[in-house]
Amino acid sequence: MATGSSNPRHANRHEWNRYEDYRQVNERKLAEYAFIEKIELAFEEIAFEGELFIEMNATLALPQNVILDVTKFFETRRRGPGRGRLYVRCISYRYNAWILGKHNVLRYDNNDDFDDYHGHWWDKNTGELIERRSMSRDDFPLFSDVLDELDEIMGFTDTG
Repeated sequence: MATGSSNPRHANRHEWNRYEDYRQVNERKLAEYAFIEKIELAFEEIAFEGELFIEMNATLALPQNVILDVTKFFETRRRGPGRGRLYVRCISYRYNAWILGKHNVLRYDNNDDFDDYHGHWWDKNTGELIERRSMSRDDFPLFSDVLDELDEIMGFTDTG
């Protein structure tokens, strides 16, 4: 059973991005996954103590009754003349994949502590926890990495 991606991570991949670019890249990347059966994706702006934050929520229906729930919170800043362009950087992540009516399969998050990035892997058949592993921010997966790993674990694109 796979326990994390074997692909090397890249430094700074979780740093500041233009908000419009971030949204477009996510939508384009999600469209590349033919095995996704349904996507619900929403971004919401949240004003808190004079600061603007953005919350992203996604629910993906995948083959074999797998559901991937994603929640991310972004801090924001503006760059450029006038009000400038809006930039975002994610500060809180939760990717949770589970089999409908059964148990978790894969989870990455830092919800307990923004500096505690970690992953959890469960046996896809029994739901028994196999591993919990801490990682650095640079090693933390992107949305597409999580989808690739789920495909590897569950065999969504196996041809036989």
